[in-house]
Amino acid sequence: MFQCVTGRSLNMMRKNNNHIYDQRQGGFTIVELMIASLVFSVILVVITVGVTSFTRSYYKGVRSSAVQNRTRTIVDTIAQSIEFSGAAITPTGSNNYFCTGGKLFSFTQGVRYTGGAATAANRGLFQEDMATGGACPASAPNPASAVNGLELLEPNMRVAKLVVQPVTGSGATNMYQIILRVAYGDDDLLNNPTATDASCKLQAGSQFCAVSELSTIVQKRVQ
Repeated sequence: MFQCVTGRSLNMMRKNNNHIYDQRQGGFTIVELMIASLVFSVILVVITVGVTSFTRSYYKGVRSSAVQNRTRTIVDTIAQSIEFSGAAITPTGSNNYFCTGGKLFSFTQGVRYTGGAATAANRGLFQEDMATGGACPASAPNPASAVNGLELLEPNMRVAKLVVQPVTGSGATNMYQIILRVAYGDDDLLNNPTATDASCKLQAGSQFCAVSELSTIVQKRVQ
């Protein structure tokens, strides 16, 4: 038998279908929203940690490279001055200065150079011309009165160790060893900041600290 479906019945059926459709297409529940928010928060934390770590490593690399390049440049400058110097070379010994090739190099060991014009209280590694035919002075002069003076360090660097000494032994005629250790960073970022073995601490802010040491031997070619 066939049932006669009236227009009213059709409308009711359509309403029921729409109601079922609306229920199936409803929004997220509170639990689902909470789970989604938690997952999103974890992703943000992971991204933040990754970016922070990358930034710290980047700045650490930049600082280390700058200190290494500066150390190498200074050692090269001193080595060339010794190599082509016809005058006597005054080793550092217990002094914080030495003379070679008509140049006087003076430094303040273990003290951070803050930048600006070098003075007796604020010098990193200072190079100046010696008077023609003049002897190496008995003490390091004030950089403020220097002739053609030049500060060799960048601000926030310090000389941890600088040794210029003759090499002894057979076949070591007119040979000199240069040892230079340069540290970058504030005192609170360094272990033993005023010592010759200053090193960076493993702590927050270590990306703003770097240490480089270079040693070489050079032979004096001009007598």
